[in-house]
Amino acid sequence: MLFVRCCARDLAGPGAFEGRVSYGSGTDQFLVAYVLGSDDTDVSAKLVSGNGGCVGHEMTISAEPLAQSTPQITYAASVDRWLVTFEDRVNRDVSHADVNAVLVNGDGTVGPQLTVGATVGSSPDAWDVPCPIAYNSVTDTFFATWYNEPTGRGTEVPAPQDSR
Repeated sequence: MLFVRCCARDLAGPGAFEGRVSYGSGTDQFLVAYVLGSDDTDVSAKLVSGNGGCVGHEMTISAEPLAQSTPQITYAASVDRWLVTFEDRVNRDVSHADVNAVLVNGDGTVGPQLTVGATVGSSPDAWDVPCPIAYNSVTDTFFATWYNEPTGRGTEVPAPQDSR
């Protein structure tokens, strides 16, 4: 069993929390996503090699105005790509919080932001929170779930060959 303590200063620095990790077999790397900040939090990520060494620079998953949090990650081996979902409060005045996502390629490039769930309304019931996500290799799609009071929701997100 390998316990990785890579980039401890980078990944566990001031204000880093809510970390998630997923292994990518295509490039023998882990993607670690985490939240940075205290009030206006952002979601960042870092690639870690299969043997525990840091790869490349810190990636910005989302740094929109207001706060982003609660990252979830899954990996699609067929296209060597991760899907990272997160709670995004950028539209707080319209729908409190949305669930957005980005695709991260095995080389560390981050694709454009996608909306996964955006419940319209101004009540507390319109707060969307990301839950576990998975990849289906038969249909070549990600399946993202999120929680919205009082019901849970889910949607399929395609795993396109090129997210750029």
